[in-house]
Amino acid sequence: SFGDLTNLEYLNLNGNQILYLPESFSDISILSHINLSGNSLSYLPENFSELEFLNYLDLGHNQIESFEINLTKLNYLNTLFLDNNFLTTMTETICFSGLDYFNQYNFLIENNNLCIETIPECISNETILGYQGCIESVSKNLINN
Repeated sequence: SFGDLTNLEYLNLNGNQILYLPESFSDISILSHINLSGNSLSYLPENFSELEFLNYLDLGHNQIESFEINLTKLNYLNTLFLDNNFLTTMTETICFSGLDYFNQYNFLIENNNLCIETIPECISNETILGYQGCIESVSKNLINN
């Protein structure tokens, strides 16, 4: 159980083929740095946004299709990597976070499938989105309007 690791600040679980995170994951309340890249995650627990001190989150190279975490609760988050997933939906709260979308060292979202009717306006830019599996569909949405 993650609930016993209440003093953990840095967690690197890169490349472990993790399929899911238990709800107790958010019990690690002072966690500030999480690397979950290179796993097989398809979703995150709903209470993930309770990790209020989170500063760095790497979810690259997983199987996440929908990113619906409420980022407005993550006041300290300044680095988010979502590259190489299967994203088709993205939370609007990403626009109300403190992320610097134009800095690839703080935000990376390319190589997904963001072919949705609406992309949150703050990331609806080809520079930010980079290559997407169906960039033709994306370019017909908000990017070129």
